[in-house]
Amino acid sequence: MLQLLLGLAVATFAPAAHAYEHSASLSSLWPRDLEGLWKREGSSNPSTVRIPLTVDNAGTYAIAVNMPQGYQRRPSRSYRACRYNSSESTTVEYESGLQNVTIPEGSMIDAGLIREDCFMRTENGSAWKYLNQTIVETVSGSSFLASQSSIGGALGLGTNSRDDDFSATIYHGWLEDHPTRTNFSFGMALNSWTVDSGSSADGGRLDWVAPDPAAYVGEPTYKSMIMMNSSVDYDWVVDVDAWECEYDDEYLSQSGGGMTGIFDPYYPYIYFPTGSAQSVYARISGSKIAMEGNDTIMWSLPCDTRIRLSITFNDMSFNVTEEVLVLQNTNGGCVGAIQGWSDTTDDAYLFGSTFISSVYLIFIISSSSQGTMGIAPRAQASSSNSMSKGAMAGTIIGSIVALALIVFIGMYIYYLRKRDKREAGEDGEEKEIIPFNIHPTINMLPSPQSSPLNTASPYQPYNSGQPTTLSLQSGSAAPSHVYPAEEEPPPYFRPMDELILEQTSEQPPQQPSDSPTEAQAQREQRDVGVRTAAAGMALRDAKRAYLRDLDS
Repeated sequence: MLQLLLGLAVATFAPAAHAYEHSASLSSLWPRDLEGLWKREGSSNPSTVRIPLTVDNAGTYAIAVNMPQGYQRRPSRSYRACRYNSSESTTVEYESGLQNVTIPEGSMIDAGLIREDCFMRTENGSAWKYLNQTIVETVSGSSFLASQSSIGGALGLGTNSRDDDFSATIYHGWLEDHPTRTNFSFGMALNSWTVDSGSSADGGRLDWVAPDPAAYVGEPTYKSMIMMNSSVDYDWVVDVDAWECEYDDEYLSQSGGGMTGIFDPYYPYIYFPTGSAQSVYARISGSKIAMEGNDTIMWSLPCDTRIRLSITFNDMSFNVTEEVLVLQNTNGGCVGAIQGWSDTTDDAYLFGSTFISSVYLIFIISSSSQGTMGIAPRAQASSSNSMSKGAMAGTIIGSIVALALIVFIGMYIYYLRKRDKREAGEDGEEKEIIPFNIHPTINMLPSPQSSPLNTASPYQPYNSGQPTTLSLQSGSAAPSHVYPAEEEPPPYFRPMDELILEQTSEQPPQQPSDSPTEAQAQREQRDVGVRTAAAGMALRDAKRAYLRDLDS
């Protein structure tokens, strides 16, 4: 299985085995030919085929491709890159002679053209076939991919508009097998990368054959592919309407048309014309040129730089902030994701994977010169791939169980509180206490002026009988004045007793009345009489107990 670079380039590159230093033993690994991945004829809409991608810490996106031939590996414990060897294939067809072709890095090499059956690995591990694919087999004079130990070639997703040979593209075979279709379409959802991404992190996916509407929000804005001159090696070129950079307290913008934008995930950064890139960094304090190469210029800048870049297509703007535009360098500093062309005459804007990973791209291809690109905001801002159906189902079930548990606990707590209140009402129910108001004409004790005891001790007996002597438990005798219960009480208790009893006995009989108000008044009077009598009896008992306590 080969790992091919992903690029919207013109053709598919597969370097031959003898173009590399590695010698290897061979073994056969033939892919499965699954017709089920092809769209069934008669259906109204093609099905989306998800093609997973990987990405490394240099922003290189790769896709797994099978070819009907053996793969090579170095004689060691760890597997190395798969290298295509056309001499081992039973389905290869050679074109005559060599051609001088331009590879993605910009140099010219001698290459041979072959036709081969290829199979892309899908998300579920099966294969999507594209037969009789044109492949450029490099044979000499190229350093292309020499430093990529895990990459065996490049998968071109261009329309081949430069040579006007649509039959050499990956889309031509599918349209031939589906004559009722007028175009081929796919979506691209790249995940962002960092210097910590490793060698094969999750790079996102291609929504092959049919874009996935769930991968973006709103309606995409569409741009038609524009034709460039024959010296340009790019196919997916569209008009850019405007761009703007926002800093803490300053804006920089350019609009008015005449700007062309190129989309290609083979390139990791965002590339501006030289003058525009210089203007961007001139407004960032502490920025300076960090590297000036043959093709591009890179700037370093403070790691706490705040910046927002907005690119406008038609009437829709797409923003990226310092989280994307300020990149951590391996030496601990930071560099800008916006680079400038070394060639001051190059006025194109190229949007590489740094920008593409923040949007969802839709490609619609009809021929080598007719294509449309759709751009839409991503439905997910995270760098991870979309959630699988199993994980989504588990999340939904877990949420339902958690909600049910919360509802059950709430109802149980409510039941306990209600039960406690009910038990408190049965066991400790507050009783209504009817207050007893003393009649204002009743004196609990006589005043000193009218009391007959103001000159004598209240403890003196009021009769001339001899007091009864009580014997204590110890056997000694102690005098104590005890009065028999049938004798009259002392004078100072008599007014209260007599008044209470007189009031109770003097209540006239109540005549029944049919009036609710009069009947209620009669009941209240009877209640007062009853309470008054009860109070008198209670006071009499208290009086007797008080006298016993005095004599004891």
